[in-house]
Amino acid sequence: MDTAIFEKYGLKPLEPLLETGQITMWKMTQPAINRTVLVHVLGTTMSSDPNAVAYLFSVARSISNSSAPAIAQIYTIFDEPDLKAIVSEYVDGLSLEQAISALGPLSMKQTVRTGLAVAEALKEVWDSSHIIYGSVRPEFITLDAGATAKLISPCYAQVASADMEVPESDMADLGELLYFLATGVRPGQAHNVSLPREFTGVLEKLSSESPMTRFASWDSVIEALRGLDEVKPVAPAAPAGAGAGEAGKQRLAVKRSFSAPAGKVPKAVKQAGPARSAAIAPRLAIEPPKKGSEQLQAVRKAARERAMAEDKHATGVGAKFFACVMLVVVLGCVFVMRVGLEEFKARVVSNWKESLYASSEPQESSSIAVDDTPQPQPQPASSAETPVATAQAQPVQSASTTDDNDADSLLSQMDDDGDSALNRYLAAHVGSEGPFIHKGVEHKVTRVSYTAD
Repeated sequence: MDTAIFEKYGLKPLEPLLETGQITMWKMTQPAINRTVLVHVLGTTMSSDPNAVAYLFSVARSISNSSAPAIAQIYTIFDEPDLKAIVSEYVDGLSLEQAISALGPLSMKQTVRTGLAVAEALKEVWDSSHIIYGSVRPEFITLDAGATAKLISPCYAQVASADMEVPESDMADLGELLYFLATGVRPGQAHNVSLPREFTGVLEKLSSESPMTRFASWDSVIEALRGLDEVKPVAPAAPAGAGAGEAGKQRLAVKRSFSAPAGKVPKAVKQAGPARSAAIAPRLAIEPPKKGSEQLQAVRKAARERAMAEDKHATGVGAKFFACVMLVVVLGCVFVMRVGLEEFKARVVSNWKESLYASSEPQESSSIAVDDTPQPQPQPASSAETPVATAQAQPVQSASTTDDNDADSLLSQMDDDGDSALNRYLAAHVGSEGPFIHKGVEHKVTRVSYTAD
């Protein structure tokens, strides 16, 4: 094919990817916008039929309105006399056919999740436009960088008749796809993979031609696949490579086959080296074929030991920090208890001292009787005879009050001239009755008589 035609429409071809009797898929770039695209160029047989071209482009426009993550986006359509093509999103990755050929079957969980993404995309185009997608095949499904399976070719899609209730052909294609992903072979070929009974039951319902046993809608298909997400894989019934015997010849009774040509894979794709397989392995979340297993095991062991050492270090740091926090808390509690104990002890000692001081004070009687019998007084030898003054007790009608200040004043005067101050005070208050306050304690005193001392 003359590639100059592509440059006329702003396309620069890079390499052909897949060729069938109906289309040729090219990897190209659009230099004007610096974008890599996938171009489906219609073959001569189809492009020569205007009705077929118009019908295909009409269906492609309906699919372009879909927002399902598992359907590659359609950018534009070239309906020119010398170029009839569909330009869509280019998915950089291996097709499921190339991935399974290089890496072997997927695990049950990966198989179910891939089939679930495809089923949700088929449900959307069916519910929105009543379209049968038609190209649910491993060579037309590519894994992107996020391990999402994407349907990349809308060239086999068609609108179903109005009376069709279930897209039987798409369901059967999905069953064959799941079988291929789980076993690595097409339906009817021998394999040594033991499939869970629940999984084979779903495949049989997908490929059934009887309305009584097949799924009634895409919703029931999606529900069944979600139920398989927790199904545990079955251990192999025979060792790898056992191609003979009943254990190595498990088959799925799928009666239909592809309606379109199987296609021809270009030489560039067939010669994909181990580097390409290793690049797609992380996207499938499975390991590439083991080469140099001893080195690989050593690297894994070192990584595990390093991770364990980091975890141990982090755990030790956390334990030390927790121990320091607990020590601070305990010391704080001890300090608070110590301060409280000292304060309590001080209060106890203070109360004890106050009670002891109060008990040592003499108790004053409420009344005092003063003896008025005159007593002989000794005369000092070195001084003249001092007359003794006596006083007759006279009743006093009004009571007088003496406080601490008066008593203290009299006592101080007695210290100064200790011969007459107290005598004068008692002589003035003979016969009176009243309170006598001494050191804050009030006493009732009846002054009867006094003798000068």
